[in-house]
Amino acid sequence: MPDCRFNKIKVFGSVRLLVYLFVLTSALIPFWDSLLYGELISQNRRINWSPGVVGGIPTYPATRNAIADDGAVGNGVADDTAKIQLCLNSVSVNEACYLPAGTYKTTAEIHIPEGVVLRGAGPTKTKIINYNSASGSDIISMGGSVEGAAINILSGYTKDSTQIIVENASSLVEGDFIVVYQDNNSIVDTFDCGWCGLNNDENHAMMQIVKITNKSGNTLTLNRPLYYTFEASQDPEVLEFEMIKGSGVENLYVELNASAGDVRANIEINQCANCWVRSVESYNANRSHVLLTESYGCEVRDSYFHHGQQYNGDHAYGAFIFVTNSDHLIENNIFYHLRHSMILEGGGSGNVYGYNYSNRMFGDVDPNNTNWLMADIVTHGAHPYMNLFEGNVAQHLGADYTHGSGSHNTFFRNQITRENLNYDNTLADQHLFAVDISKFNYYLNVVGNVLGKSSQTFNAYEDSGTRINDSDRHVYSFGYSNDGDTTSDDAVSKNTVLRHGNYDYYNKNVVWDAGIADHSLPASYYLSSKPSFFGITPWPLFGPDLNPIVGTLPAEQRLKDIGNIPMPPTMK
Repeated sequence: MPDCRFNKIKVFGSVRLLVYLFVLTSALIPFWDSLLYGELISQNRRINWSPGVVGGIPTYPATRNAIADDGAVGNGVADDTAKIQLCLNSVSVNEACYLPAGTYKTTAEIHIPEGVVLRGAGPTKTKIINYNSASGSDIISMGGSVEGAAINILSGYTKDSTQIIVENASSLVEGDFIVVYQDNNSIVDTFDCGWCGLNNDENHAMMQIVKITNKSGNTLTLNRPLYYTFEASQDPEVLEFEMIKGSGVENLYVELNASAGDVRANIEINQCANCWVRSVESYNANRSHVLLTESYGCEVRDSYFHHGQQYNGDHAYGAFIFVTNSDHLIENNIFYHLRHSMILEGGGSGNVYGYNYSNRMFGDVDPNNTNWLMADIVTHGAHPYMNLFEGNVAQHLGADYTHGSGSHNTFFRNQITRENLNYDNTLADQHLFAVDISKFNYYLNVVGNVLGKSSQTFNAYEDSGTRINDSDRHVYSFGYSNDGDTTSDDAVSKNTVLRHGNYDYYNKNVVWDAGIADHSLPASYYLSSKPSFFGITPWPLFGPDLNPIVGTLPAEQRLKDIGNIPMPPTMK
């Protein structure tokens, strides 16, 4: 008969060892993090970003041809909507529907099922032209819409924790995605944004999506550490999102050709985990080129998003991360001739915009009203937090108060040109601030950036609480309620910002934070090595520690190689 006592000792000893290792590993997260990144940005102001599709974007085999197998025509005249949808519905999970070279007319929304890819022959060869103007529709969509019920969190809801204990986990299983959230605390201001919280509830603005990797009773182990310490007094809870997984669109061109209605996005990703947009050209969007909402760990990469039908508020956005999202990667894209390129609105967390090129932002199609320097990097309120903007080229960085607050966002090694070319090829001459941090944007990190250009003049390093938009030329502006205000009413935005190691063309030198002795900038806050799309281009590319301090992004070079760029049909 086996010695059961010995087996129990082994089991209980193993359990104790696993618990000890888990606790030790959790405790060491800040220590290893500080070794990797140093203490330029303290661990309580940032996270260890790990965005995008886990393991990288897969390449599914194309097992079905929309023309040969499903009767699509691809001549730009016949309506191919139903044939493309048939192709997508007919392939199996982890397979692709192939659209050969051609121009495909569509008149209704195309929906990509779970685990399926819509793939073209390349954005110059396979073109989808959409003529549908139905309000609330998209040209291409992927995602789900099922949610569970709210469950109270009892403990474990502190920053860097990877385990939480909930009141009743019976409805949850390993592999589920959940949203961790709480009632708004004093750092959150939703202003006029009643829709900016979970399920359009402004009372729940700060959110993080995580995946359950293990369940033991009511104890849930999470794939990512929590990004913020929630509070018992604010009733922290979790809510299940039933995501679809592994869908994508790649290697094609998509254009909105309808001139009326309220089409939401050229491509929408909703309640989708590890989904992607890759090597796509998107033209003439109404509201957004790509809209991500209630999704996790998606990628938008290697693409070109340009022009909009109109440029007033909530239109002509590039890659728009809206409300409940976590851990997306928006990387190596071109954004051109839009209102805002890289924009977060609502409580998205852990997302990264990396190495994108943005140029020519507009607020109106009237050539007499384009002198305003629009922001292409934007946090747009109702509390995006712990997001990273790294290695991008943009004309203006704006953390605004349009829809309320934001916090703990990091802007690292970007080139902010503070320059925009108008329709008449003159330069914008109003609102010329490289960085504009509005009221209720707290604990931001602005580190290692290059601000302005050598050809520009500045009349101050920062404003003194008042500004004149027509004539002031500042590197920084702080604490205003909106772009047009001339008097600041929030000193906390300036008092909590970390500015360290930025080169600006007012000082013509690097400005360091006197309280931080470390002047060694890491290469990246989310990459461990040079990304493959850089090729022979040096990396990192922007920063005061480099010679030269700026270079040409691969995305910028791609735009230069394109040459002449047409205006959208609605503006001809």
